[in-house]
Amino acid sequence: MHPVEQAKESILNLQKAGFQNISIDLIYGFPGLSQKIWKTNLQKFIDLKLPHLSAYHLTYEEKTVLGHRLKTKQFSELSEDESLSHYNLLCKILAKKGYSHYEVSNFALPGFESKHNKSYWESKPYLGLGPAAHSFNSKIRQWNHPNLYYYIKHLNSESLPPHDAEILSPTDQYNDYIITRMRTSSGIDLDFIKTYFPDKLNYLTTKINSLKKDKRLFFYNERLFKLTEYGFLISNKVMEAFIIGD
Repeated sequence: MHPVEQAKESILNLQKAGFQNISIDLIYGFPGLSQKIWKTNLQKFIDLKLPHLSAYHLTYEEKTVLGHRLKTKQFSELSEDESLSHYNLLCKILAKKGYSHYEVSNFALPGFESKHNKSYWESKPYLGLGPAAHSFNSKIRQWNHPNLYYYIKHLNSESLPPHDAEILSPTDQYNDYIITRMRTSSGIDLDFIKTYFPDKLNYLTTKINSLKKDKRLFFYNERLFKLTEYGFLISNKVMEAFIIGD
C-alpha cells in the first residue's frame, strides 16, 4: 500500500534514470469512485506520458477484507450503469490519446504491448522455474510444488523438483485458444481453427451465426471475429457461448 504521491515519485525517478517502458495499474468500478475522480486519475496517467496501462474493474473475492465488508453490507457495489460509465470513459480518453485497447484490461501506445503477457494470450510455450511456477507447451500444463524447502532439496539431490501436470485434450486446447484470443483485439482466426481444430469449425461458426445479429458484440468476416469495446465489457459471457463443455 502506498499513497498517490509516493507512486508518482517512483515513476518520475524511473523516468529520470532512463526507463521509458513503464506500465501502471489502475482500478475502477469501486464504491465512492465518481466519474470526475476517475477522469482525474486517467489524466494523471496521461500527464506522466506512460506507454502502457492495465485497468481493472474491482472484483470482490471471498475470504478477503473487502469480500467480508461487502457480504456484511458495510458498503454496496457500484451499479452496472456507474461501472459502465467508468469503462466508457476509460476507452474514450485512451483512444483519443492514441492508446490501443489490445486486450480486455490492457492499453498501449504502438510498440509497447506487453511481450510477457502476449505470450500467454497467444498460447506460446513458456517455462516456469521456482516453487509454484507454471510451464506450458501447448499440450501440457505443469506446475511445481509450492514449498521452497522441497524444491531446493530435490535440486540439491540432482533430481527434478516435485510437480503436477495436466495433459490437455484437443477440446481443452480449443477452449484455451478461444478464451485467450477472445481477450485480445486480434480475435479468433478461423483459418487457425480450420487448420488445428477442424472438427470444431462447424460448431464455432454455428455459434457465431447465432450471435452475429448483435453487432455490439464483435466484428466478423469470413476469416476473423473479435470483440468490440462493448463485447470486451461482457467478454466472459460471450466466451461461454463458444466454449465446449466436457
